[in-house]
Amino acid sequence: MTLWGLIAAAAASRPRVVLAYGWLASFGLLVMALGIGAPLVVAGVAANAFGLVFVVLASALTIGWATGATPSFAEPPWRVAPITTLAAMLTAAAALAAPGFATYAAAALLQDAVSRQASEWMFFVFVLASAGVIFAAGAKAPMLAYFTPQSPAPPPFATQLAILIALVLLIGVGVAPDWLFALLPPSPIAFIAYDWEHLAARLQ
Repeated sequence: MTLWGLIAAAAASRPRVVLAYGWLASFGLLVMALGIGAPLVVAGVAANAFGLVFVVLASALTIGWATGATPSFAEPPWRVAPITTLAAMLTAAAALAAPGFATYAAAALLQDAVSRQASEWMFFVFVLASAGVIFAAGAKAPMLAYFTPQSPAPPPFATQLAILIALVLLIGVGVAPDWLFALLPPSPIAFIAYDWEHLAARLQ
């Protein structure tokens, strides 16, 4: 599931297709982690699923707007709708699991749990697949969607509001992830996402 998604995302040239296959690979990654079965890994998968709900929502709205309607302006999307473009870039950063977003805290927890519970080769495959998912969903799809010569009319207010709500939740949980960790089994989870070890691993 993960391998097929990564291959298809690398071969695709349409932003929506790249995004869809990138998220397919991401969900496959979570299924692979579930196969390990350790309680802490399962908690990491649950945390990632929570973050992915809002990332997928914001990605679908931002990429969907830029590529879904008939082009109305002979200008790139970042000129027609700069606020939506900024939201798309923030969504891409969340997809990259950048520090400050819920996806970073969840990814740090899951990667730490997999490194402790899985064999070395499985951890290597997990990290390699994570890099592929980051490239497809966080980098390739937004670049294809927002740096084109034409764009549709600016998105409606309801779309912008939904994107804003998703980003507020992603950033809010990312800045203070302890309450999310407290809800995950096995409770309580004593995990510090913002230390030098996890920050360095993610920024690499």
